[in-house]
Amino acid sequence: MDRRKVLTALICVAILNFIILAVSGYWDSKKAVEIRAAESKDELNQSRVPGSQRTILMVGGSGSNLPITRVLGRAFMERYPGIEVEIPESLGSTGGIKSANEGLIDIGLTAREFLPAERELGLEYIPYARVLLSFAVNNNVNIDNLTEEQLLGIYTAKITNWKEIGGPDHEIVVLTRELSDSSRLVWDNCLKGFGNTGNLPEAVLLRSDQAMNEAIRSIPYSIGWTDLGAVTLEYPETSMLKINGVSPRYEMVLNGEYPYIKELAFVTKGKPAGDVLKFINFVRGWEGARILMDNGYMAARKDK
Repeated sequence: MDRRKVLTALICVAILNFIILAVSGYWDSKKAVEIRAAESKDELNQSRVPGSQRTILMVGGSGSNLPITRVLGRAFMERYPGIEVEIPESLGSTGGIKSANEGLIDIGLTAREFLPAERELGLEYIPYARVLLSFAVNNNVNIDNLTEEQLLGIYTAKITNWKEIGGPDHEIVVLTRELSDSSRLVWDNCLKGFGNTGNLPEAVLLRSDQAMNEAIRSIPYSIGWTDLGAVTLEYPETSMLKINGVSPRYEMVLNGEYPYIKELAFVTKGKPAGDVLKFINFVRGWEGARILMDNGYMAARKDK
């Protein structure tokens, strides 16, 4: 089967899942994106046009990784015009890891570390970027700072009207993600008490980073979370909130005042080699570091 047909199928599955979830409002976290391993990597490679001098790198996974990885992919293709980087819509971290393990893609994208069962697969986890997280409100909510206590109050329905915390007299529309969401895991670990909040029955449950950012932008009186990279690259009209009076800026991370940061990583089956290694080295080199810094990200720590 043509690798482009596999890519198209993956995109269609992601879109179909999004439509079904939007209509039904139902999600079983155990039924994450399933990617069939119907063809081996060798079969996919055999589908390339004979004699072609242009090779394809298929890179896919977490929606958190997509904005910056697409920028990095375009820069890489300018540097290496003989290699084409194809990046489908979000498959989630789980989908990216699974697809890389099954050989359907060359590089998986994850915004979380491996789960215990995934560690047993022998995959390589290669960090390449870090990105700041914060909450954001719709532009009709004139608030730029919330305390951790206020955030917990909103996400436990102890605070239900913006006027209770200095905003307009209107009910708060709470936006959330599934409990396995990579950003949600950061809040659970770093924002004291957040891991015990669960999801309110009346909260709007979103299924991707892109859906969350669109909801913050379009739903009046809403609050949800986002990251500095997505805001920089795709949603510049969105203002990230200060938390406890501390702005989501990288200097605040370096001096230890802002702990809400997420790591982005590549996943490969075995040690990277050939064009895969070339792409990873580009991203983790000086050119990639400059692109990351220019677009609201930090390079991954070199000791990992």
